[in-house]
Amino acid sequence: MSTNKRVLPADNDGLGSTSPSSALPAELFEHIFLYVTESPRNAKALPKGNPLTEVTLSHVCSKWRTVAIRCTRLWCYITNDGDDREHLPERFRIYLERSKDRLLEISVSFCSYLRSAVLVEQEILEILAECSSRWRCVSISVTDYVDLMDERGQFRTPLRLCEAPRLEFFKFSINSGCGHHFPFRSNLKPNALLGGCPKLSYLQLDDSSLSAFLPQISNVTVLDIDISNNSQSHIAWPVFLDIAKLPLTALSVIDHEQQGLSGLQLIDFPIDMPHLKHLRWTTRNAEENCIPLCSVVITLLRAPSLETLSLFDVSLEDILDNPRTWIPNLRSMVVVDCQDISSECILNLSSASPNLTDLVIVTTEDCHPRPRSLLSCIGELSESRSIEAGEYPWPKLRTIVAHLEQDPQLDIYRTFARRRFQAFIACGGDENALPPLMLKVPEKYLDQWAYMSVQGGEDCGEEDEDEDEKKHFDLGLAGGGLLQSISVEDYPAWLHGAEKPVRSAMFVEANEFSWDFRFWGLA
Repeated sequence: MSTNKRVLPADNDGLGSTSPSSALPAELFEHIFLYVTESPRNAKALPKGNPLTEVTLSHVCSKWRTVAIRCTRLWCYITNDGDDREHLPERFRIYLERSKDRLLEISVSFCSYLRSAVLVEQEILEILAECSSRWRCVSISVTDYVDLMDERGQFRTPLRLCEAPRLEFFKFSINSGCGHHFPFRSNLKPNALLGGCPKLSYLQLDDSSLSAFLPQISNVTVLDIDISNNSQSHIAWPVFLDIAKLPLTALSVIDHEQQGLSGLQLIDFPIDMPHLKHLRWTTRNAEENCIPLCSVVITLLRAPSLETLSLFDVSLEDILDNPRTWIPNLRSMVVVDCQDISSECILNLSSASPNLTDLVIVTTEDCHPRPRSLLSCIGELSESRSIEAGEYPWPKLRTIVAHLEQDPQLDIYRTFARRRFQAFIACGGDENALPPLMLKVPEKYLDQWAYMSVQGGEDCGEEDEDEDEKKHFDLGLAGGGLLQSISVEDYPAWLHGAEKPVRSAMFVEANEFSWDFRFWGLA
């Protein structure tokens, strides 16, 4: 990085003194530089490893260099991408000097087998530990080797003992395929950043880092735990009970279904999470004859503030005879490739979440065994319960996004809409004041249905050519049609509106409490 210290001649303005840009005030240059460096980073417009833009800007001419070096905010983002490893410690020190006393955003990834590289990375970690009082957002990834771990699976670095009083976001991941065995965690006792991190509110860990590098998390409000696909670990029941005691507003878990929960049928107490607003749970590598932790949690959960619930590959069968679920504020639910859908489960969920308005249902071709259609099950219950009990599941439903790879037939959607209409009437609703209900399906289904309708001689309705180019087909339902159209928006993002306590979108990845068909490989 010796080139960074080279001072360009004063007359080397790069564009000439007569250039219009030379008359721009330095403050405007600073805004332009910040836009160029931060906007692509936040929008992920540039690939990882792109040459460091702030360094390039400081090398254009003497004026740009003066402005760039004076702009302390330009040097607050520190990464080990885009440079030779032997120069990294020097570059890190230069960035720390130029950023003055500003809070730092740090993203480093260690992935080399070479001993010389390990020594460099150890030096980098020591440099980072020295400036821990300035940390705001830190992301560390360790892959391919375990030289930074001791025989007990603990980090050897000074990061274990340092203090981070202004740290808000922390992400730590360790490649569990690197051959190191990490001890099983049975509690949430911290073993990293032991000096304290009282402002830490956003924590993202995998199974290995959960064992080897867990800071104090008593004030964490957003927690993301990803148990890797090839891991033998899982979240133990005592650990989850400790997690439930945190003041969480958002929780995302990717875990294994597990054995060893046979005694949970006897549990007769609720899991109270009064602050939780967003819950997402994904199950991997389900074992036979196991009791899924997620099903137990959902059955016992009392979260009066919960707004969004997303379930991926989760068994929906009832575990307990006396469910305690109470999520009255739930507005949005996503269900993807979920098995064992029972009528009792739907009735329990709908009773616990009477204000649900938005539902996403996805079953892919890879879902085996073929699950019972949740859409059909809700329709059947709407018909039967409205007659037997004068009520039906989720009467406030207004939008349903349905992607049913295994059931793409139009009749499933038509029958569902008709049953919902009949249930509304049976429960005393006014036929002339039907509540709105919109079904959204993949565009390929509409094309298929339109083709089949033309072949069969039916009229599916005229295509609506509005400015958004959405396609609408009237299903011709009786009684005015509860479902007036199917709208296609080419897999719109299904945002859950989770609070993100940090500014930089470099930490806002696609799996953080958001719904995007393309990310999950469904587009």
